[in-house]
Amino acid sequence: MKYRIRNATIQDIEKILVMLRKAHPCDPRYLAMDAREYIKKFMREPYYKTSNHILLFNDEDLVGELLASPDVGYGILKNNSLGLRLNILPEHISTYTITLLLQTVEKIAQEQGFVELQVTLDSEDKLKEFLEAQGFKYDSSGYWMVKEDCTLPVLQNMQGFVVRHIKQDEIFQFYKTVNLAFSTDENWKPYEYEEFAQKYIYPEYVDFNGYFVALDGEKFVGTVVAWAHNSPNAIFPGGEIRALGVLPEYRNKGIGSFLLARALEFLISRRITKFYLGTDSYNTPALAIYRRFGFRVWREHLRYKKRIG
Repeated sequence: MKYRIRNATIQDIEKILVMLRKAHPCDPRYLAMDAREYIKKFMREPYYKTSNHILLFNDEDLVGELLASPDVGYGILKNNSLGLRLNILPEHISTYTITLLLQTVEKIAQEQGFVELQVTLDSEDKLKEFLEAQGFKYDSSGYWMVKEDCTLPVLQNMQGFVVRHIKQDEIFQFYKTVNLAFSTDENWKPYEYEEFAQKYIYPEYVDFNGYFVALDGEKFVGTVVAWAHNSPNAIFPGGEIRALGVLPEYRNKGIGSFLLARALEFLISRRITKFYLGTDSYNTPALAIYRRFGFRVWREHLRYKKRIG
């Protein structure tokens, strides 16, 4: 087989989508994705660079993709790390093809001043052993969780706190609270405001009725976002919970549960019956809350890292 690589262009997106559906035939994220969704999710400014988007061809057939960016979808990586999205058709996974792609991106990363590569894979992904052979080491794991019913647990009254919709002029305060709530996560880098806006304000599916804040008096102490993806082209057809966080000094008071309940109530009012969220496997308090609400692990993903330079 004759392999070659080149940088991706906008004209390649439809080919990339066909390849992704073949590589992940049971993954609804790719089965439902169209070109517009792909651009919105994986080619976001200011982090997307054509030089960091590498395609693998076997003769004229597209058989793999490697996209490198510090924006990995759920946030910006800390520690000057470059995140990798690596997808190859199973029959073309080999030491040669993996080495070809990773050596190329490692050189690019060093030229751009990055000191670490980070890649996240599904737990059953065949790429694991090849990454380990290239010097990547397991770091941590996380879960996508799903809930497929509309039942909610009975909650005790939340004394002294209020959960309500945010107002349009509270967006900036909401943004600052999200950063503070996730400040204890060692893998998460605080958003710049424009980064936050690209993800949580500008997208067409944003409905601020699904943005909730917990207050202690006038102080914002917790946040949650509920996205209702009703479009048949949605990556997660159903409801998605994002940015569920509570300031460190306000945890263990039931605030997270009330925020999650309000978010789910909002989605149910939009006739959503299937709900998704993501979390890290080491976040045992959050996992306990999610399981209490009826979420179960849908997919496990593993995070691998490699120091470079």
